[in-house]
Amino acid sequence: MATSSQSAAGARGFARVISGHDFEVGLGGTTAIDRDTQPQRCISLLTPNEFMVRLILGLFAPPLLLLEISVLRGQPLSAWVLVNTVVFPVLLALSIVLHEAGHAIAARLLGLEVPRIELGQGRRLFQWRWGRTRLALNAFPSAGFTYLAADGVGGVRGRLWLTIAAGPLVTAAIWGAALHGAPPSSVGEAIFPTVAFTRGLAVTEVLAFVNGWLLVFNLVPLPTLKWLPLGKNDGARLLSVPFAPQRELDMMAISAAVAEAEELRCSGDLPGALRVLETALARSPGSWVVRNSLAIVRLQQGELAAARDLFLELLDEEPPVPALRWLIRNNLAWADFRLRREDLRGEADTHSTAAHSRFPRAPFALSTRGAVLVWLGRAAEAVPLLERAYAMNSEPVNRALNACCLVLAATSRGQHEAARLWLARARENHPASELLPEAEAAVETLARVAGGTPMRTQE
Repeated sequence: MATSSQSAAGARGFARVISGHDFEVGLGGTTAIDRDTQPQRCISLLTPNEFMVRLILGLFAPPLLLLEISVLRGQPLSAWVLVNTVVFPVLLALSIVLHEAGHAIAARLLGLEVPRIELGQGRRLFQWRWGRTRLALNAFPSAGFTYLAADGVGGVRGRLWLTIAAGPLVTAAIWGAALHGAPPSSVGEAIFPTVAFTRGLAVTEVLAFVNGWLLVFNLVPLPTLKWLPLGKNDGARLLSVPFAPQRELDMMAISAAVAEAEELRCSGDLPGALRVLETALARSPGSWVVRNSLAIVRLQQGELAAARDLFLELLDEEPPVPALRWLIRNNLAWADFRLRREDLRGEADTHSTAAHSRFPRAPFALSTRGAVLVWLGRAAEAVPLLERAYAMNSEPVNRALNACCLVLAATSRGQHEAARLWLARARENHPASELLPEAEAAVETLARVAGGTPMRTQE
């Protein structure tokens, strides 16, 4: 949930290279405005099933656009339209894989480390290790993320810039090769290959279409993404890296260790995660990013007051990247929720509102705000936020925390069947979740009050 891997991912100090095609979820603008004094925005929130339907529709939106343009151009339709529509997401996924491979190969050749590559969004399907890199495959092939780190910071600015540039260069090469393999009859057909799309199998033409537009959206310097802290596309990073403060670049020196600790934490090896982080802190005394990670591990260990104290210390300090201030406010609100002290309600409400306003689509902000709303007795408002966070999260440990909070929301409203459903999902995702005992107790209590048969805790 909040300060689990969602917040961790944002605060880890990774130089994150992002490419994406699902721009409804993946590419939004941000501002530097402090919205503490503004009312929380009402945004359209979806249940997990509705959100997945929306992702699927977004995935097929480009070929449907080609279909619409074909109709407007008066071109006859055929069964090949359906075939090419199905081919589109396959070619999109392949293009994203090659794009991220460009980043990763360049990084290795330039002496940078690649702790993690993540492909797609939504539920985690598979993950495995390839050498020193953790590879993760998620349900929807709509984005790619390559995490970078460095043993030292010597010459890192130039190496990072070249690594970022490698992804778009691969995409441009695929686009050029596809255009050469199937030369379009006109400029308009090069942009929207409707003739090929409607008259036969158009693998090469669709590949050119995918990579041409992927290149455009990847290189146009879009601002920071609201749904993910520090998230910029490659074009924005190519412009910002030459002028990035040295303190931001220095984070790369500890990113590999923080990535390793995060992997250990998500696997349940909290002592191992602490050892890695303490070693990193000895190498980089006072590191803001490492201390945030330490606080997250302490939260999961149940050292709630100590974790909150550390978050308060970090809030008083200048973070290496301005966006991290909103992240630490989110983490502090999550610590307050875990403590559930009456005198912390106002603080949790203020900070979770601010983080959610700053990153309204980010799973970590949705998760924390939803949890705090449950605590405040506003379960009806909390449920859509938590359901969307559950749908968007990839890490099982975070999905379990979301599910447990949904159990608490359901039991507070007397919804026994919904509570049982979310409890089952929590157990399925992470049987050792720190919120699971509370969720189980809430379901047991509701069952007794309702006169039903209490659920037995699974060992």
